[in-house]
Amino acid sequence: MKQTAALTVAAAIFAAVLFSSCAARTEAVHPKLYRIAVSSSGKEEIRDSAIKMCGDISDISSGKLAAQIELCDDPVAALENGQAELALADNECLSRKIPSVSMFTKPFYFRSSDDMELALCSKETTDLLEKQLDRIEILGAIKGENWCFISKAPIAYNDDFKDIRIACEDDDASCAIYNACGAEPVRFDSGKRVEALKKREVDAVELRIDEALSMGGYPKGYYISDMEHRIEPVWFLRDLKTEYTKEETAVIAEAAARFQAEMLKRNEEDRKKLPAEYGEELDTVDYYYNKVLYEISQDVLFSLAEDFGYDVQLYAAVTDAAG
Repeated sequence: MKQTAALTVAAAIFAAVLFSSCAARTEAVHPKLYRIAVSSSGKEEIRDSAIKMCGDISDISSGKLAAQIELCDDPVAALENGQAELALADNECLSRKIPSVSMFTKPFYFRSSDDMELALCSKETTDLLEKQLDRIEILGAIKGENWCFISKAPIAYNDDFKDIRIACEDDDASCAIYNACGAEPVRFDSGKRVEALKKREVDAVELRIDEALSMGGYPKGYYISDMEHRIEPVWFLRDLKTEYTKEETAVIAEAAARFQAEMLKRNEEDRKKLPAEYGEELDTVDYYYNKVLYEISQDVLFSLAEDFGYDVQLYAAVTDAAG
């Protein structure tokens, strides 16, 4: 009987250890899941980087956290509706909710990309934007694609804009700035801007560098002018309905930093491709910031801010942050 009792106790202990081990393994294969909302109609490079971010979150947390992409029409709305915990929203997407954020892609608004980064990361800017969002925190703005001009003549100073027809975004502020510079802005959607240049219907066009790389075949003798200080941001957001520990917050911050590094690396690689890819068909010109042009754009944007429905407080905060 004693032997039987001992065996029974041993079996019970073994079962308890086995159950505990299984429970631990079950917990290990069910990490806390974060859904990252990404626009289904947005830029492919953002989706690719978001997929990489999912792997980074798992690696950094040693498997304690997991992430998956949720493609949707509107990443901001997905956060507000509880369909995701994190979101990567391009500037166009966020501007549907807050029209004033479109100012971050206005040409010549910033003296340099460093000034833009200061403005994007300032607490004043974040606080003003978050007041217009429903329980969403802005974790940061990641510098996205660079923009450039492709033109018949090099564009390096504000005088170079005089009397040229330039295909630009269908946007009142962009047109107002080009008018103030002496140019004749012509509104086009992105794809139509490229066609207008190829058909020589305009003298110049503004494009994201990735668009310039993909369009192929420029008219002979055209120039590309790199606007290093015009960078389209990608906004990294999270909802405040989810509880985050300090460790989880640190993981998300590190994943965002890697995302930023990936975007900057891609930008630099794209910029290096431009002169090499098109050889003699396209000469490259460095874009030099001109103080007078900057001051023109400031005056135009401030005077028209209310007409465009933009938040004048945001303009003031960004100006202060950018020096």
